[in-house]
Parts: sequence; C-alpha cells; structure tokens
Amino acid sequence: MKILSRQIVLLVLFLCVGIQPQVESQINPDLEIGLSPSRIIPSNASDEIKKMNMKMLGDGYLITEYIRQDWNGSIWLNYLRETYTYDNTEKLIERLWQLWNTSFWENHSRTNYLYTENNLVDTVTYQDWYENNWLNDFRYVFSYGPSVRSFAINSVGYVFAGTYGGGVFLSTDNGANWTQINNGLTNNLINSLAVNSMNYVFAGTYGDGVFLSTDDGANWTQINSGLTGDIVNCLEINSNN
Repeated sequence: MKILSRQIVLLVLFLCVGIQPQVESQINPDLEIGLSPSRIIPSNASDEIKKMNMKMLGDGYLITEYIRQDWNGSIWLNYLRETYTYDNTEKLIERLWQLWNTSFWENHSRTNYLYTENNLVDTVTYQDWYENNWLNDFRYVFSYGPSVRSFAINSVGYVFAGTYGGGVFLSTDNGANWTQINNGLTNNLINSLAVNSMNYVFAGTYGDGVFLSTDDGANWTQINSGLTGDIVNCLEINSNN
C-alpha cells in the first residue's frame, strides 16, 4: 500500500478475522523520521481498512488525513479520503472529502468554518465540487447570546451572575436590576464563580484561567500563576478563606 504522505508515520495494521483485535503501534523503518504519526485503524468488518494521519500541534495531535480502503478479494483499493486543515491557533478551517477515481483523488465536497473573536464557530459553509468549481450547497450561521452558567452571593447579599458570552453581572437588589462588571476581565466566557469570607470574587473562565475581584467586581485581575489549565469549570472556597 503506497503511503501518500511524507510525514512521520506510525502504522497500525490489522485484518479482522471474526474477532475485535487490540490495536498496537509500530514504527515503519522504511519511512522518514518526523513528527507526524499515522495510524491504520481496522473497522469491525474484514473488508475495510482506515488510515489516519495526524500531526503534532500544541499539546496534542490533530487528524490531518483519513483514508478508507476496501478489500476486493485480492488487494486493497482506495475509496475515500478526508483531509483537515487548521489555522495557526489549531482551529479547524476546512474539511475536504475526495473519492478515488482510478488513479487520483477527485474532489467531492468540503466544509469551511469561520469563527468569532471568542473562538466560537460563527459560520459553517458546505460546498459541492461540480465541473471543476466549488458550488455553495448550504450554510449554517450561529448566534450566541450570553447564557448564565453560575451564581454567587456575598455576605451583604450582592448577587453575581457568570455568563457565557457576556462576562459577569451584578445585582445589589436581589436580581431586580443587573449591571455588567467586566473591567479588567479579558475573557467574557464565565464558567464558574465563587466568593470567599472576605467577599473576594473569583471567576473561572473558558480559556483564560481565573480572575479575582476584591471590590465586588468593579475591577478584575488575572491570577494564574502555577495554574496549568486555562479552562476552569468549577471553583470551591476553602472554609478558612
């Protein structure tokens, strides 16, 4: 089977014979050494095999290529290829489908992704390949309104609402009125809130760690020293604080 990519490749090859095998990895000595592993993953049936090429991005691997081949009784035949393209922040921007046409991969369809400034999917466009041109098929446009993810109440009865998309809001009259309080808060995707005994407010964000306010949310400061994860889904206060 010809390897179509010159990336670093790890090969896992099994033919399923009535049982589900354990997938193992081995280095192919015939391939150049690099940083992009490839895996061949068996299906549950014996007439199909799938290969995935991946590349190292950031702290993990992202799939860049998927190839499906079918067994015709004597040899493996190419059938379908999917390729994935990412931007420099590792967001998927294009997914391309191609079908094997005797001696080359022929375009079939593709999906393009656009994102908001908060890295949320904004637009997904589907296109079909027709007479050597990409034709629009349909498109999804996403709208994000702030949704409340968390609440916290301090010792004087101030209520804080953490929203996903709108930052933090404060009510000093039991929720009758709300004021947005995001000064210094560089991320408005708030997953969690907590208040300690000194009425310090902590906000856990999606993507920028934790922020602290010592003045009822009027000002925020990022406090991530030693924090290895930047997605904070929950916060809990020590009883002594």
